[in-house]
Amino acid sequence: MTVRARVRDLVTGPAGEVAESDTTDVHSEVDYFGGYLLQALHSVPDVPRLGELMFRASSRFRAAVNALLTEPPTGLSRAGHSRLMLVLDDLPGALLVSGRRAAHRPFHEPADTTGKISTDASSG
Repeated sequence: MTVRARVRDLVTGPAGEVAESDTTDVHSEVDYFGGYLLQALHSVPDVPRLGELMFRASSRFRAAVNALLTEPPTGLSRAGHSRLMLVLDDLPGALLVSGRRAAHRPFHEPADTTGKISTDASSG
């Protein structure tokens, strides 16, 4: 299963205009049916130490993230660190919700590639 997440900081100007000031993206590949095992975990901006989190993305995952990233990695601002932590903190929950849908779609049923939102799936 692929989970992609983006956190962005927005700035509202004096006239109400909104501009994106910065983003953090996380891309993960997870073996959902193999026990939530992380196969790949990458971020933009790049944080090489994320490779140390290649294990089960469920129980104790948040504690491992907190222990690994107690301080912003070199080259990552404090705000970027906060955005990264938000995404990683939500990853186990996102897998639970996303996996529920995957578990109910037959393997032979193709994924919807039209960009339409599924109306027959619950998010939890």
